[in-house]
Amino acid sequence: MSLTSFRSRMLYLLIGVVPVFFGCQTATLNVQTSPDEAEVFAVYPGQQPAKLGKTPLKVESQALFAHPGDSFKLLVQKEGFFTEQFLVPKSLFAANVKLDIAMKENKAPVACTEQDAAVEEVARNVAQAQSFIQAKRYEGAVRILLNLSDRFPNSSVVYDLLGNAYYLMKDLESALGNYEKSLRLSPNNSETQRMVNKLKSIYSIRAPAGN
Repeated sequence: MSLTSFRSRMLYLLIGVVPVFFGCQTATLNVQTSPDEAEVFAVYPGQQPAKLGKTPLKVESQALFAHPGDSFKLLVQKEGFFTEQFLVPKSLFAANVKLDIAMKENKAPVACTEQDAAVEEVARNVAQAQSFIQAKRYEGAVRILLNLSDRFPNSSVVYDLLGNAYYLMKDLESALGNYEKSLRLSPNNSETQRMVNKLKSIYSIRAPAGN
């Protein structure tokens, strides 16, 4: 029996056939994909997916149906392609089954990869800036953070760290400006709000009488 999967993100295919017995011959499940080298997993109720191998794959049916339950699920995965899912009933225990799967390309992982790379870059530079601040290398930290703020202007943590660096450099005006930018992006950040209030109170004390 040969089955070709439909192109869909979450494919559930119930294979309902009359089993064909082969006497003493061992029944097998054959999985082929286009492209090949896709990972195949068996999922049994209440258990984690068990990897069977990569396509093209040939597995004895007896081993697959040794688990309890009336059926199990096959997952077929390949990076850059949608996951295919098949529900295989125990009625195929003694049947040779062949799955021919034309996998559909998924463009989303490219965007996700780029996003992951951006997150990693921010995390790496933030960590370096924090280490500079701890070492009192404030100007170096500011350079890193200003570059990050240009590339990622919606990251409140970058403005918080800029505020910290400027505050420790006693540049209170720049510190306040960056804390306020952070607060506009994350208005519920109580620690940033505290620093804004603190700096504003310092300015009010320093302001000449009558202003």
